[in-house]
Amino acid sequence: MTKPLSTSPRRDALRIAAFSLASVLLGLVAVACANRGAVYTAYVDEPGPAAPVRVPRAEPREPLALPTWAFARYEVTREGVREALELRDDGSYSWTTLDANGSCTRDEDGYARIDAGWLLLEPERGSKSAASSVLQAGTRGCVVAYGKQRCFLTEQQLTGFCNLVNAGRRVPAGCMLATELAEPNPEPLQATMPRYYAERVLRAPVVGRVKEILASTEVRPINNAVEFIVDVGAKQGLRNGMQLYVVGVPTSTVVWPGRLIEVHESWSRGRMRSTDYVPEVGDKLSTADPRAKK
Repeated sequence: MTKPLSTSPRRDALRIAAFSLASVLLGLVAVACANRGAVYTAYVDEPGPAAPVRVPRAEPREPLALPTWAFARYEVTREGVREALELRDDGSYSWTTLDANGSCTRDEDGYARIDAGWLLLEPERGSKSAASSVLQAGTRGCVVAYGKQRCFLTEQQLTGFCNLVNAGRRVPAGCMLATELAEPNPEPLQATMPRYYAERVLRAPVVGRVKEILASTEVRPINNAVEFIVDVGAKQGLRNGMQLYVVGVPTSTVVWPGRLIEVHESWSRGRMRSTDYVPEVGDKLSTADPRAKK
């Protein structure tokens, strides 16, 4: 026969005290867990996946070595597409593009640096456009102050820009422009660009004479029906891809500029489209467009 457990008032009091202490401890743990959960919930709700937190670099960034005029907002609208690049003096930038329907197709933030003469724009992770492998490597371009104008040019726009400057014209219509400067820069042109392109901006027009007119060897003769030899070359500052304009053509006559395809020390070869006016031996050709508005 099992003996009943002996009880005493003292032992019962101890058991009641132990139970009460355990209850208090469990309550404290529950409160702590609840508070921890509330803090965590508030934390994850604040940044959210749509607003990634920028992690600072381990090493400090060097200031972007650009003139004061370069830090601006550059904008362009082409066929209803609006594009804006804001370059800040701390080296950061933002680049947004809105299509004709107002939808954002590019929402890019990152940092800029100078790389071999280029202004290299490197997007950060989390930028909408950084999903493209091309953009992850950065976008190369340059900023230019041309008289009172300020613009951002992509790599693809640089050759055309150099020819326009040599011709005496304003910057191309398709590039991003900032508000014009109140006063023009002391130098006619200030820009960040690699040496290859800097050499294609002339300080003064180059003028030569046609030595020979040749039959074109271009496989597309409609667009390049005339070849010419001119008596100026690399010694005078000419480079492949530069454009030459015929001097002394009547205002009402349509004539296209020629494009240099072969440059030697003291002579060059170029092509131009066939029009009603074809240059003859002895005609002047110049890198400056005589019809450009001064």
